[in-house]
Amino acid sequence: MSGVIVSMGLLKSELTSKILGCAFAVYNELGPFLREPAYQKAMEYALSDAALRWERQKRFKVSFRGRQVALGKVDLLVEDQVILELKAVESLHPNFVSQLIWYLAGTEQEVGFLLNFGHLGKLEYRRLILTAEHRDTRGWRG
Repeated sequence: MSGVIVSMGLLKSELTSKILGCAFAVYNELGPFLREPAYQKAMEYALSDAALRWERQKRFKVSFRGRQVALGKVDLLVEDQVILELKAVESLHPNFVSQLIWYLAGTEQEVGFLLNFGHLGKLEYRRLILTAEHRDTRGWRG
């Protein structure tokens, strides 16, 4: 995972703090025992209540030499800046991190959250940053 920064750094910190506040509120109110669609709907309500714009199942194209080779979609895109990938599983698997990296690379977004509402005891989350600089050095292009 060279070139990907797993961090609580300051990139888009005001926006990401609001997003995390929404995620913690959803987890604290609903707990860890529901399916992913319930958490997605609850996140949509929480983001709207926080006056944040979001898009559900935002699609993006992945191209190779100017031709589309794949079509992806992210669970939520907040303020056209932060990707949210939602899970409701016992614990996060490295494949989920890879999935979010692929979304960041494919959309050319820099910040994403992997939010796991299914973890018993607390919201489990990872913040990933993939800057244009790192994307260029690895040859990742959407």
